[in-house]
Amino acid sequence: MNPRLAVAYAVILAVSAHASASAAPIPSPDFSRLPMLTTRTSAQRSGEVLSTSRTWIEPVERNGESLIAVVSHTAQPLGTTVEERTLVRAGATVRCIEQEHRVRDAGGEVVAVSMKQFRAEAVPFSSARLPDDTYPPGALLIYLLALLPLDGTGHGSFHVLGEATVWRMDAWRGTADGIVVPAGRFACHRLRLRPDPDSLGFPGFLRPFVRYFIPEFEAWIADDPPHLAVRIAGPFGPPRERDIVVELASINDEPRP
Repeated sequence: MNPRLAVAYAVILAVSAHASASAAPIPSPDFSRLPMLTTRTSAQRSGEVLSTSRTWIEPVERNGESLIAVVSHTAQPLGTTVEERTLVRAGATVRCIEQEHRVRDAGGEVVAVSMKQFRAEAVPFSSARLPDDTYPPGALLIYLLALLPLDGTGHGSFHVLGEATVWRMDAWRGTADGIVVPAGRFACHRLRLRPDPDSLGFPGFLRPFVRYFIPEFEAWIADDPPHLAVRIAGPFGPPRERDIVVELASINDEPRP
């Protein structure tokens, strides 16, 4: 192997092992104090507003157990609404139990429903068990990213459950930054996020090169409590607008609408 490629491969493995050692479930915040949020999703290039979401916290009782539901309603073009409901167990750490999506048409009728369950055997056709630090992409992370355990060098990781697989998301604490979003001006620090190549199932000989093609995301985490992610940017939008920005539009101290 070319010496430069060998060095690059060693660096990737070292970073991945380092981040893996930092992986742990995210500590539970005081959900009763988390505000209701309105977020705006825009195309990064044109600035076109693609959707607007409201997110809030609801206490839930299930089989005598007190749980937390993080609920988000997203108004999309053509009048459709996507309802996201993530159910979590909030003990010393946040453990996801399930996430449900419902799509309603302009008349309010449910036209599609999907659900993910975060059981140990939740990944089909795989012998891998779902790690305890597995979280779904979505509104929940706006509240939780600031609590991600980082080591002394500012590295950490958590796992993400996709449609039929689970991968590790590595994180690095970045620079301090003051930004302005529709909800106001915030003193923040950046958090860089990138899927770990080893967890994506690529053959070993490709892994030294894969990192150059894996998308990277950035989150701006507010320095002041409750340390919300006030902006998240990256290539995770719809096909026509892959590069999008999610920003806080307003913060309401009421726990629900």
